[in-house]
Amino acid sequence: QTAAPDDVIIMQHDAVVHAYNTIDERFEKLTPIGCSSNPCAGHIGIVLEAEYYNDSGGWLILMRSANWYGRGWAMRSVPDASCSNVVDAYVFIPNGDKVSFWRRLR
Repeated sequence: QTAAPDDVIIMQHDAVVHAYNTIDERFEKLTPIGCSSNPCAGHIGIVLEAEYYNDSGGWLILMRSANWYGRGWAMRSVPDASCSNVVDAYVFIPNGDKVSFWRRLR
């Protein structure tokens, strides 16, 4: 699938996602996704930027989402959002992963 700004990104609970850690300045491999409760729920966000890297075999996504917990994962917080704990964060999504992108037809 292709990703574009304003798409909804949906990560299944058993997806393998690499979140960029701004403190360690490296990507961290995450799996499972969204396990603050049992069973794991996955995660959902809005694509702000998307770029495909052929040599790495995947998508680099800047997403906006709520409750994206992790030490150093937030690039910036979004203080004017209507809900709390909204951040922008980079994730790398490898090809063939259990992540989908959905867009509204106009």
